[in-house]
Amino acid sequence: MRSTTNLLIINLAAADLLFVVFCVLFTAIDYVLPEWPFGDLWCKFVQYMIVVTAHASAYTLVLMSLDRFLAVVHPITSMSIRTERNASIAICVTWFIILTTAIPVAITHGVVYYPRQGGHYTACLFLHAEGYSLVAFHVST
Repeated sequence: MRSTTNLLIINLAAADLLFVVFCVLFTAIDYVLPEWPFGDLWCKFVQYMIVVTAHASAYTLVLMSLDRFLAVVHPITSMSIRTERNASIAICVTWFIILTTAIPVAITHGVVYYPRQGGHYTACLFLHAEGYSLVAFHVST
């Protein structure tokens, strides 16, 4: 049964599943192990996906709220607006916006090497040394 509500629920489920895979799994591994074992590329990708999936879940809930508002407050006039095609377009536009606006997260995160006895310690962190402003970064996201 394809409806706008079902499309939005499937989108929310996909975003939440990606959140579990990239947030919970890698964050748990990061907390358990004494250092970041996956390298710089995965550090950037995991941090990027954490922001993308969190925003995708939140924005999907916004779309669901808008859909329900239209269905309840304007049931007759919204029938032409609340189509599967429009819901699919809204979902695609939302994902495009999220994927593009989260790019600074990947750019500003990376593996930092700390010296220690017998080698170095690696951590996946926000890169302060490259001139990025942590405050401006968090305000923008």
